[in-house]
Amino acid sequence: VHAYLFTGPAGAGKKTMSSLFAQALLCNDKVNKPCNTCKPCRQFVSGNHPDVFWIRRMENKTGIVVDQIRDLQAAIKVKTYQAGKRICFIDDAHLLTQQAQNAFLKTLEEPPSDTLFFLLAENTNTLLPTIISRCQIFRVRNLSKEDIIEILRRRLSIDRKDASVIAVLSQGNPGKALALANDDTFCQIRE
Repeated sequence: VHAYLFTGPAGAGKKTMSSLFAQALLCNDKVNKPCNTCKPCRQFVSGNHPDVFWIRRMENKTGIVVDQIRDLQAAIKVKTYQAGKRICFIDDAHLLTQQAQNAFLKTLEEPPSDTLFFLLAENTNTLLPTIISRCQIFRVRNLSKEDIIEILRRRLSIDRKDASVIAVLSQGNPGKALALANDDTFCQIRE
């Protein structure tokens, strides 16, 4: 598949899942993908991989505009630098303007053979049906309380009792759970 659409609420793990997937595709290790030690993995993690592009809403705009898509289209015409694969992320794809979607649709209909697209969207309500139909969809759902507790304990070394409270308050959203656990004001209020 040349295009993947990750949907789900903010903080659900779309960026984490799609990034791990993309990193594994670029990884040189034959067995453990992503290995986090080979050059492509280190470049990806540091945000310096020459064959990885991110399209995000510009600060002064309300959506992702057609000029950003045209810049992406120009960039993917160039031969890949090292991986033989190019990964293009569109963060908050639900913010693509109509013009941007129409321009991007042409690329999705005739994609370069060495390029994969990862669209990350909170919902698909604003996306054209023709874009959605050309993507493999991954719906990222909320996690169980136990999964949230495990994430908090592994990443932040929080004791089980505190992790349990935060897991309930986050309603299964790992991003919200991590934000609450790192929020000093929340911790002071809770105390």
